[in-house]
Parts: sequence; C-alpha cells; structure tokens
Amino acid sequence: MGLLATSSTTFNEPYNLARQFKALDIMSHGRAGWNAVTSSGEEVAANYGMRLPSSPARYGRAHKTVQLVHALWVSWGLDVWGRDQATGQFAKGDQIAPINRGGKFVASRGQLYIPPSEQGQPVIFHAGGGPNALTWLAATPALLSVRPSTIEDARAQRAAFRDATERAGRNPDEIKFIIGLRRRSRATSDRHLIGGSR
Repeated sequence: MGLLATSSTTFNEPYNLARQFKALDIMSHGRAGWNAVTSSGEEVAANYGMRLPSSPARYGRAHKTVQLVHALWVSWGLDVWGRDQATGQFAKGDQIAPINRGGKFVASRGQLYIPPSEQGQPVIFHAGGGPNALTWLAATPALLSVRPSTIEDARAQRAAFRDATERAGRNPDEIKFIIGLRRRSRATSDRHLIGGSR
C-alpha cells in the first residue's frame, strides 16, 4: 500500500515540491508518490490570489516544473555517502551537483538539501486526457491515470496516449496507463439481502 499526494504545478514552486516529495519518499521507503496536477477553476486560483492561466500555459509550466524537480532530485549522486568517521566526512562533495536553471515559467539554483533515497525517485502520476495533457505526458516520466466511462472510452484514451507518446519519440510502454474505477451503489431492500444470503 502506498500514499499518493496531490500537489499543483501551477501554484507551487519546483524546489518546494522536490523537497516535500523527496522527504515523503525517504520516510515511506518508496511508498509515496506525487499526483502532479495543473489545477482548474478560477475559484482555485483565487485561493492563491491569482487568475487561472490558460491550459497551454499551465501545461508549459508543468513540463518545466517536473524537469526542475527531477534535476533537484538527482543533484545528489547515488554514491554520495562518505560516512568516514576517521576524517569526519559525511558526504562526498564531488557527488553533489548544484543546478542553475531558469526559463519562462520557473527557475531554481542550488542543490536539494535532502540526500537520495535507496529506491531512487518518487513516482509521478497525472490524471488527465486532454490534448495538452497528452503532449505533456508524452515527454514526462509519469504514470497516466484516467477514469473512462466505458471500456471503449478506455481503449480510445489509451490509443490516443500511445500515439502522442510515439510522436514524442518515446516508447509508449515506458509510461504506465492506469484505469480508475467508477463505483455506483443503489438502495437494496432487506428482502433482497436476505434472499441473496440463502
């Protein structure tokens, strides 16, 4: 069992996202993931004192945010540990590589002050099937989660996703396509329950 936490790339900075989810990854021993969303609705943007950017702008920022988060996650090499009691060296300085990236949407300079985890990096999920989402996912190391209304809808969404991934020059099998379930319940009389239990 794992924990999947949702956090918006529109209203959060890459450094905080990298720090929070890497800490969860270490504490949970790899059982925590990030559901990266771009957010929608002016009422959500109003919580942050902002106007909601356009969908292309939100996904443009999401793409750069995830790139920066990954760069921060790998700013510590896997062979970073020194743990030399004789010299007092805790970590190998040549295994820590600060980043310096900037652009239209986001920027970050420095290194993450959290060491690497033994399992690598947190898993990234995204729930969305629109054109901008598919274009972003095709170039992003994430898992796609969808909630289709029918089996045919699920097949169509999967085909569109695989096509977008191939156009981006990637192997569609590299990104997992996960289908959520829609549950419906209705009132059932005691008579049916009793009859069904015999």
